[in-house]
Amino acid sequence: MLPELTTLKNTFPDLVFFDDSGNTPARSRSQADNRIIHVIELGANRGSTDVIMLEVNIHAREHITAAANLYFMDWVLSNYGSNENATFLLDNYHFVIMPVANPDGYDYSFVSSNTAWAQLVLPDKSTLLTQLGEEDTCNPECTQGQCCVRIGMAMTSRKRSAFDPLVPVHSELLCQPLKQAGEKCLLRNVNQEWCDCAPGLTCTHQDDIALNNFFGICR
Repeated sequence: MLPELTTLKNTFPDLVFFDDSGNTPARSRSQADNRIIHVIELGANRGSTDVIMLEVNIHAREHITAAANLYFMDWVLSNYGSNENATFLLDNYHFVIMPVANPDGYDYSFVSSNTAWAQLVLPDKSTLLTQLGEEDTCNPECTQGQCCVRIGMAMTSRKRSAFDPLVPVHSELLCQPLKQAGEKCLLRNVNQEWCDCAPGLTCTHQDDIALNNFFGICR
């Protein structure tokens, strides 16, 4: 993606602003792998026209969104001055575009065996809990046949801005029953969000549901 963005910048210097260092506009890097979250700006009158902001490829596996956005940028720039619609867009709007809003997840969806990966790639649970100021242990004393689960482990931007870092929000600890045979379970239960299967049972893939990369059945 970076070579294509640089080519657009060099080909259309009067219509494109792109800082490949990732310093302008100021923003944090990706949470897990410290990647630059690139931003490119298009427009003939940037700074004096209404802004349209596009956050592209938020879901890691949806690669076509990044490709479609790259096609749009190339089309609108290449046709400026010769196509009425392209000219109108760049004359009247300042586009601020994040071509890959989830670079960690985007890369992970290619290198991982889980090609359906859609989320962010986050630090491990211990790192998240350290940021929350919580211990990596369950405090409630659960009875036999129960487990301690952590409800509400999530990442959010406190200021709701695309350029603010993601931070963990508060989680709650509860005792819940272990999953029994035939019950739905999480195949990748890294944050203690659900109870595991009861002893003697295993969480296995269930092929007849859409989210079969996330949920399984205790058998």
